[in-house]
Amino acid sequence: MGIFDFGKPKWYKSLPKYFRPDESVIQVFENFRKRYSLDNNTFVKMISTTPWSVKKLQWYMLRKFRAEQPTWSEKEIWKSVLISRMNVKLMTVDYYPDFGTTPLSRVEVNNIINNAKSIIQNSEKFDDVIKYIVDIDVKENRFYDPTGVLNELNNLLENHCG
Repeated sequence: MGIFDFGKPKWYKSLPKYFRPDESVIQVFENFRKRYSLDNNTFVKMISTTPWSVKKLQWYMLRKFRAEQPTWSEKEIWKSVLISRMNVKLMTVDYYPDFGTTPLSRVEVNNIINNAKSIIQNSEKFDDVIKYIVDIDVKENRFYDPTGVLNELNNLLENHCG
């Protein structure tokens, strides 16, 4: 990937680096955006609200915690990733929820934080932790998509960006 973003779509430049598709598939996503007449900001928001983005963010957090805490065990790092995700939920628990969502209550989020060690002990690989986190978002209906467009975008991301 080049160091300069000249000539790349605005939506691409707006995404955090860990969410950016490889340069070789930018056109696939640009075609998708144009097909649905999505403005750049809406497209960035859509990408960031997919299950794919939740997974990518957790992998990013894993690398971040590994770099910041090199003496911690893998499971301690996994636990920190889970708690970090739950802390984000705590910060938004008092806000009016997005249409169609049913966020966890403060008590439910705190319960997950308090039980994080046992949740992680039952995880054999980091993908298990990610599945646990995504399952919470599914339970909350965070991926509400009556049109199917977000699901189509998620499938593109999964297939072209891993």
